[in-house]
Amino acid sequence: MGTLLEGARQALFVCLGLKKNEKITIITDLETLKVGKTFHDVARKVTPNINVFVLEDFGKRPLQQLPQEIASEVKESDVVLFAAKKIGNEVYTIRRPLRHLASHARFASMPGVNEKVMETGMCTDHKKIWKFSKKVYNLLSCAKEILVKTPAGTNLEVELNKRFKWMNSDGDLRRGSPCVNLPGAEIWTYPAKIEGIAVIDGILGDYFSERYGLLDDNPVILRIENGSVISVECENPKLEKDLNAYLSSDKNGKRIGEFALGTNPFLKDFIGICLQDEKLPTVHIAMGNPYPELTGAEYTSKIHVDGVMRNASVWVDGKLILSKGKYRL
Repeated sequence: MGTLLEGARQALFVCLGLKKNEKITIITDLETLKVGKTFHDVARKVTPNINVFVLEDFGKRPLQQLPQEIASEVKESDVVLFAAKKIGNEVYTIRRPLRHLASHARFASMPGVNEKVMETGMCTDHKKIWKFSKKVYNLLSCAKEILVKTPAGTNLEVELNKRFKWMNSDGDLRRGSPCVNLPGAEIWTYPAKIEGIAVIDGILGDYFSERYGLLDDNPVILRIENGSVISVECENPKLEKDLNAYLSSDKNGKRIGEFALGTNPFLKDFIGICLQDEKLPTVHIAMGNPYPELTGAEYTSKIHVDGVMRNASVWVDGKLILSKGKYRL
């Protein structure tokens, strides 16, 4: 395991390519302030042009709009970094506007990041991850069919269509990228067709990760037909009810909008933060938004929740490429 300081160096200098005297804007919050301050201290080694904003300084969270002071600085920045807790609807009121305003810059989004993520997922050999992710991307982008199975009972059949693009979210943001999350390391697409059972025994995204944590003791069973979730089962009745309500809150909320493989072979176990856990060498799916502006999917959604499975085995056009969480490439 590395250190918070080294993780910040990797993010700023390796992944974002921060250069001498460039302008950087860092958006953080009180819970993540130690991480935010470390980014500031590391950036100060190469540039004095740094702005740090703490979201709570602008009102009670969740904030309902991006503060104008932040927006103005983002427009003038070379590098923009969001490192703060996920709260309420800020994915729409803060993070999406930031992404739009920072389209000219190198932007990194780290929702839910903590010291553990900085010490593990960010303290890794990113250039090896980029190389490996490209290898997986090249394989998947030509695929027609994928089969996924897990020891917990997942059995998914996925059909792919070249109309829908695969995205290489490897964490290399040096030249800007539409895939902005750090840590990076996932290859994903919108599945043209997906059927079967997904047993989410790793972690759920959005607010579910903070509310319910790891799911090895209370897995969520999703039954999927015609690309949509038709039933949710969980031994935790509160979680089952919560997830059902979440998926029903949007007309496309039950549709499977994402199918993905994590591509960081250096990660060994779940830490309870979906931002990182979905990068493990396994499979995750997401209900809701398929990010049509990236994948070419023909609908959108106001929600997006990932579900990560443990120890997945994956067959691509009949060839086994991942065996119980270990790549065979």
